[in-house]
Amino acid sequence: MSDQDYDDIIRKAVAAAAATGPLAMSPIPGTDTIAVAGIWTTMMIAIARRTGHSLDVETAKKVVLAVIAQAGAYWTGSKALTWIVAKIPGPGMVTGSGANSVLNGAFTVWLGYAFIDLFEREDFELIDWQVYTGILKDAKKPWGDVGKLRQIRDFFKRCLPGAGQSTTASAP
Repeated sequence: MSDQDYDDIIRKAVAAAAATGPLAMSPIPGTDTIAVAGIWTTMMIAIARRTGHSLDVETAKKVVLAVIAQAGAYWTGSKALTWIVAKIPGPGMVTGSGANSVLNGAFTVWLGYAFIDLFEREDFELIDWQVYTGILKDAKKPWGDVGKLRQIRDFFKRCLPGAGQSTTASAP
């Protein structure tokens, strides 16, 4: 399947994950992680079904929680700053929540494509889910290959109004 075949799934997940941005203002750090874990679980199940695999909720939760735990250092480092900034009344709350929304959305797109790559593998066997959490963990690391970055760029070009269009007017 092409990436466009998954746009509806990823678009819904990104919107939901971005909506958790204001949870950065919560007095409890990582509150949005719980919400995002549920969103990712739902996204993973939808992608699995689209690729013809059946995946139960409990297994999907285990995989998502393993990915979050294994990518925890990166996740914590990038999210800690948004949580701190969001505690500053006024502009900090807006900036921290906005940055958190962007991070949650970006992580969701990145992980969505990792799920797609995983479930489209010819050698994928659901029984080996522990092996695949390592693959997903590597996919969540901040250094990505150019191909993955292009996938994400292309997703946003397809899904955001006006993305990829020139801001300069062309002569008639």
